[in-house]
Amino acid sequence: MKLYFLLAIFIANHAFSAGSERVVFAEDKLSVIVPDGWKKSERNTDTTLIGWESPDETTSVFFQKTGYDRSLGMEDILDEIIEEFEVSESIKVKHAANYKSGQVNGVGKKFPAIFSTLDVTLIANPKDFEMEFYLFVFDTGDVQYFIQASSTKPVRDIRKKQIMSLIRSLVAR
Repeated sequence: MKLYFLLAIFIANHAFSAGSERVVFAEDKLSVIVPDGWKKSERNTDTTLIGWESPDETTSVFFQKTGYDRSLGMEDILDEIIEEFEVSESIKVKHAANYKSGQVNGVGKKFPAIFSTLDVTLIANPKDFEMEFYLFVFDTGDVQYFIQASSTKPVRDIRKKQIMSLIRSLVAR
C-alpha cells in the first residue's frame, strides 16, 4: 500500500513537472514543483516564506503564513486580504471573482482551501499596469497559509497554466 502511494505521488509529480524538480520549504512543511525556467524571487518581503518569478519577470508566486488570528476562517481571511488591496493607494481593484473552495494534498490527507482572482490596476508612475492576481488560502490545522500569484495582463495561457500547475502541485506535510 505504501509503495502504491509513493508510486502515485511520483507519477503525479512527473505529470506536473515536465522536467522540473519538487522544492521543499517552510521548514519542510510545504513543497511545490516550480515551472522550468522560473527563478527564486528577490522581491520577497519579511513575511514571505519563498517566492518565484517567470523568466520574463511578468509573473510571480509568493507563499506566506497568513498572520491572521487563528479564529478567523479562510473566507474571512480572504475577505481581509482583498480589503487590504481595496484600500491600498497603489492598487485599484476592478473585479473580485467569487470564491471557490478546494483542497491541498497532504501526505495521507487533504487540507481545505479557498481561491479567488482579482483584476487590478497597479498604480506605478509614470505608467499603470493591468494585472490579474490569484489568491489562495489553505489551512493545515496548525498554520493558515496564503499564496499570491500575479501576472501582467493580458495573461498568456502558458502563464496561467504555469501558475495553476504550481499551485496544484502543492503538497503540505
